[in-house]
Amino acid sequence: MTSMLGSEMYSPSPSRRPSWDETDVLRFLNALETPEKVINWIPQAGTSFEALSKPPFYLSKHAALRPLPSLQSPDSSRPDKNVAKAEATAANSTTDALPDDKAFGLTTFVEGVNPVVDIIAIHGLNGHREKAWTAKNNVNWLRDPNMLPAAIPNARIMSWGYDANTHSTNKLSAMYLYDHANDLVSDLSRHRRLDKALIHSDSARSGHLHHHRSIKTSTYGIMFMGTPHQGESVALGKILVGIASIFVNTNDRLLNTLAKDSEALQQQLGQYTPINGDFETKFAFETKATPLFLGSSTIVVPKACAVVPGQVNAEAIAIMGNHIDMVKFSSKNEEFETVAGHLKLMAEEAPAKIQANWLTESDVAAARDKKQKSNFDVAFDLTKIPKTSAFIGRKSDLNLIKKHLMPGETSDRRNICVLHGLGGIGKTQLAIEYARLQKALYTSFFWLDGNTEDSLIQSLLIIMRRLPKGQIRDVKIEDIKGSDESKMIAQEVLEWFALDGNNGWLLIFDNIDKTSYEEESSSHDSNSSSYDITQYFPPGDTGSIIVTTRLQRLASLGESIHLCKLNTLDSLFILEKNARRALKRSPSADGSEIGHWDPDAVSLVERLGYLPLALVFAGSYISKVDIPKYVKLYDKSWAQLHSKMIRSDYPERTIITTWQISFDEIQVRNKEAAKLLQLWGYLDRQELWFELVQWRDFESGAPDWLQKITVSEVSFFAMIDALLDYSLIERNDNCNTFSVHAVVHDWIQASVNRKADKELLHTAVTTIGLAARVVNMRDSAALQRRIFQHAVHCSQYWGAVDFEQSVDTMYLWSLNSIGNLYLEQGRLAEAEHIYKWALEGRDVALGPEHPSTLEVVNNLGIIYSQQGRLDDAEQMCKRALMGTEAALGPDDLATLNVVNNLGNIYSKQSKLAEAEHMYKRALEGRDVALGPEHPSTLEVVNNLGAVYSQQGRFAEAEQMYKRALGSNSKETALRPEHLSTLEVVNNLGNLYLEQGRLAEAEHLFQLSLEGIEAALGPKHPSTLQTVNNLGILYQKQSRFAEAEPMYKRALEGRQAALRPGHPSTINTAHNLSILYLQQGRLAEAGQMYNQAGPGSIT
Repeated sequence: MTSMLGSEMYSPSPSRRPSWDETDVLRFLNALETPEKVINWIPQAGTSFEALSKPPFYLSKHAALRPLPSLQSPDSSRPDKNVAKAEATAANSTTDALPDDKAFGLTTFVEGVNPVVDIIAIHGLNGHREKAWTAKNNVNWLRDPNMLPAAIPNARIMSWGYDANTHSTNKLSAMYLYDHANDLVSDLSRHRRLDKALIHSDSARSGHLHHHRSIKTSTYGIMFMGTPHQGESVALGKILVGIASIFVNTNDRLLNTLAKDSEALQQQLGQYTPINGDFETKFAFETKATPLFLGSSTIVVPKACAVVPGQVNAEAIAIMGNHIDMVKFSSKNEEFETVAGHLKLMAEEAPAKIQANWLTESDVAAARDKKQKSNFDVAFDLTKIPKTSAFIGRKSDLNLIKKHLMPGETSDRRNICVLHGLGGIGKTQLAIEYARLQKALYTSFFWLDGNTEDSLIQSLLIIMRRLPKGQIRDVKIEDIKGSDESKMIAQEVLEWFALDGNNGWLLIFDNIDKTSYEEESSSHDSNSSSYDITQYFPPGDTGSIIVTTRLQRLASLGESIHLCKLNTLDSLFILEKNARRALKRSPSADGSEIGHWDPDAVSLVERLGYLPLALVFAGSYISKVDIPKYVKLYDKSWAQLHSKMIRSDYPERTIITTWQISFDEIQVRNKEAAKLLQLWGYLDRQELWFELVQWRDFESGAPDWLQKITVSEVSFFAMIDALLDYSLIERNDNCNTFSVHAVVHDWIQASVNRKADKELLHTAVTTIGLAARVVNMRDSAALQRRIFQHAVHCSQYWGAVDFEQSVDTMYLWSLNSIGNLYLEQGRLAEAEHIYKWALEGRDVALGPEHPSTLEVVNNLGIIYSQQGRLDDAEQMCKRALMGTEAALGPDDLATLNVVNNLGNIYSKQSKLAEAEHMYKRALEGRDVALGPEHPSTLEVVNNLGAVYSQQGRFAEAEQMYKRALGSNSKETALRPEHLSTLEVVNNLGNLYLEQGRLAEAEHLFQLSLEGIEAALGPKHPSTLQTVNNLGILYQKQSRFAEAEPMYKRALEGRQAALRPGHPSTINTAHNLSILYLQQGRLAEAGQMYNQAGPGSIT
């Protein structure tokens, strides 16, 4: 059972006509198809209620609401008159009130009074367009003048019927639900007063295009009544998915499979979920069991099956009835009032929403009219595309790709070529070589990294910059917030490829090795990172696509080429090229015949399976040793790996054996370099440098092998050269850092480190922590982020560390430093976890009153303070202060650090006198110990200025802030890496804001935001604080349109990063509620105030 609400504003003029091509219509109609097998599953009582809106709604046991072309509202000041009119209209309706035997198509129950919305009821399987809604006392609540027509007098109420018999002794109607859906769309189109419009005069079905598109555009909401959504097969709910999915790149293959094999609805729900927020959705579910024959009864569609969790703009509705009578109301009982009340509210809200939809459509139509005349040429560009050296061989494969994809010969249809084969076989290189050779045949070429869904989306966002101006919405990548918005923008990029006339493009989807497409459901892990690649194919049926993958099952996407081993001659040329020495028998031989080559080389390429990546690595290796020795090592390594290291993703094992051979040779030649490569498996792959692994000031505590590597930079680079020689790592562009290829890095972790080496893991954690320790966290944001990536990667292995090792002093010191790293990145929950781990270890190893233990206690206090847990923070800092004073004395820097932090907590608690006292004590001590210009001293100066500002002592506050800024030269003060300076700038801006010096405040806030955002990122708490401050400034200047997005950005970021009820989140919500109040937006103000709660505004 289902119901849909939709809204439609005034019939749009031709200039506002939505544009939709024939392919969109075909996909839409295909999306509506539901097979006979699915129909047979639904219980006989199943019905649907769909609502379309004028604005239309859809009401479905299926039902629909939609508004009429004229959006005249009923006279709200004379409700009795309107109800009376509705009753009279319903009573005098010329529509046949008696159920007809063959009730197919759309019929009008009630015309309504000045109707602005359509309500369309669609029954379920074995239902009837009249009987499905008629109670035993012959009351049809959709038609009866005292029922729904009285509740919503300005609604036109209709019902749609179709051949839904699933229990006849004769065969089921030959029409698939695809055809029923087509009839529904056509019937609705005829009943909608739309202007005459043709989208494309050359389209065979252009007369239908506008009508189909307008139904979705005008749809406001859906009411599903007893419709199974989870764990069951599909009923006419497929109609709703189809209507709702017009703007989604519908998975045609999935829909076709559903039509034949009735696959699980969960796959279909995945098609609807991304766009469920476009509609208001109600899920009505039965609460009473339905009697069955033989005296039994059951809940046919329980709540867990009828209500889909996680949907946007959705609400569950309990109906006190069984599956059969839940849409048959004999009187105005409580259940009727519940359903009618929801429909009435939706009918009231629909017109405004649908009007906005049509305004958007007008923009789309105008843009697309312009794009028809556009030039779609994009310059050929290989920037950021995987580098390839001079390409060798595969001429026949290149010709075959051209045959499959050549534009012009079959330009009316999309051409897809799938290159599949073993990892390392050369799929990516072949695809890029084809693009390079045939670039003149294409108007544009783009390469997409399909390794993960996120990387694919990012690739689409990146190519957006290259698209011609005016052909796509101008969006800055840095302004995109969150994965949902990224997906939405990526879909807009895909729509560019479907623009009329844009037929000559070529897309390479590279490394599609994690996709759910045609994956057996029994083998699919719901927690995996796989995704359906077809969801990212551009809509329409034009252009050319190359897919590279290890997965043979993707061959069904189009024409496929299975890349096999290279021929012997091409393999020999690749081996020689990478060996950088001649492998031919004589200098005069051109290599065109196998007899020209060294027999050992011929044997080697055969032994390596003619695999390009293996040949590259082997060639690099034999540049230093002779081939017989390499083959001997290969044979030995192969036997060992074959018995102990079987890899399912490399069934021929040639890649792994090649890497293992190189690793074995490195172990013989340079054990320390091999150890470094193993250590790298626990670090991030992208950037390794000398200082990262140096263990500065603690060199003697490092393992012997690491001491040999880091004794000097010369020694370090010698070890790196050993790895570079065998092509296991790469030198980055800056020449001072190095990276491991992603696949090699995976190999290290899965093969070399296949069993967690706890000693190496202990070394990795200590390495990261000691590197973080020497970073000035406040003034080296860029370096901090580089180290942080290693901590994130290593964190997945921390659970394997033995507790006996975890009480090692240096290790515990490193853990505390890593906690600091997470704290500075605004990752408070992870920082708390790490600090607790460090605290537990130090309690055991050093005792609870040891200064090092108390240091972690103080850090936990900082975490609690930033989380808004001020009482817990105060307790922790008081414990730390008492302990450090007793152990180190009142003037020790460690003690003064705790004093400063306790002042921060008192300031947040508005205990300003206590805060001032603590800051003055910390300032006096640091002045003596460090000097007045030391950054730690100036940190307290800044804090004291903040307290003075809170106390209204503005002159003293400004003096403090200027002193804090005074030691920073103009050349360095506002650089992103100087966060301490930027915090002072922000605070000075706050002071000017309080004094009404708004222009100066705005200037400082903008400088602070630019620097902090560049250093810490757009979602860091410090960034969001400045964003919130800018909102306050704009609000004071009555620049409401600028203030609102600032508050919304700050609120969204704080809700995501901070715990529920955090004071900062509450304050931003309060600020936004006041902004709405000032603009007279009372409903939004009330909603935001309730969301914020009664917390105080600061």
